[in-house]
Amino acid sequence: MTSDIIDDEIISFLSLEGPADQTALSLEKILSEWSLAYPAGPLGSFLSVNMKIKGLNAHHREFIGILAASVDCWGGFNYHSAQHHLEVFIIAMALSRNDRHLRPLLAIAAVAHDYEYHPDEAAIAVPFRQELRSAEFVTSMMDIMYRQESPTPEAVRTVILSTYPGARKALKAGYGAWRDRLKDGNPGVKMDFSRDVYRASCLLADADIADSIGLSGQWSRMKAALLAYEQGVAFMRPEDTIGFFEHVVGDAFLTDEAEALFGHNLRRNSQEAITAARAALVEKSRRDAAMQRAADRTEIVT
Repeated sequence: MTSDIIDDEIISFLSLEGPADQTALSLEKILSEWSLAYPAGPLGSFLSVNMKIKGLNAHHREFIGILAASVDCWGGFNYHSAQHHLEVFIIAMALSRNDRHLRPLLAIAAVAHDYEYHPDEAAIAVPFRQELRSAEFVTSMMDIMYRQESPTPEAVRTVILSTYPGARKALKAGYGAWRDRLKDGNPGVKMDFSRDVYRASCLLADADIADSIGLSGQWSRMKAALLAYEQGVAFMRPEDTIGFFEHVVGDAFLTDEAEALFGHNLRRNSQEAITAARAALVEKSRRDAAMQRAADRTEIVT
């Protein structure tokens, strides 16, 4: 399939209406073919799609293209790569079909939301650190070359900070819980706590989650493998998998739009992953017990 056809399919998807499963699988197919069509990086396709999305003016498109070029050159990670950023962008645009006034904010935040991601435990252990650094990268570029009144740097910063996994429960709990969580976690940081920014934060958080687990079982396993490899392990630990699905993702998306498109897929993929992880823990306990019995017998003999 040619890149032009894939670009047209993405544009068509952004206005698609139909059964949730069929729609989600259509997006998976499009994104899979997209990555194959651009083995050196997805930037060319992204820029073509960017030019056609309703709700973005010429200045938005120019700035988003510059951001995308920075992310595309950056690369370096298996999961948190340019491909991930641009997939999240497409999903966010799909979810915002009824919120086109939020698309400039969503697009800018989506394209570079994990720009300062680092897989080492020290970086991950500090709440909001990586999200704040990513936000500062984007807003510093806005200070230099962005000339629009909307979105503001404060709005972009707030939406990117809201992609921190530990903020998802607060987003789900509602506007007040979200505002308090971000204030408490980022003292002294200038943010925008308008209702529109809360709505955009929920949409981008859902797009970020959907890219990893909301499209299909095969997609979910592929993303888990990329994330494990990025962190330098063969497989994610079963307890990490269970914790992610049960305590971060939960059993539903934050927005009706994501729930309609990907909700069934999320619950199916989540259940499959949790069942496999629990079986792995049982098997590990069985092996550990067998090894301990063998060690005890050896000690008695000696």
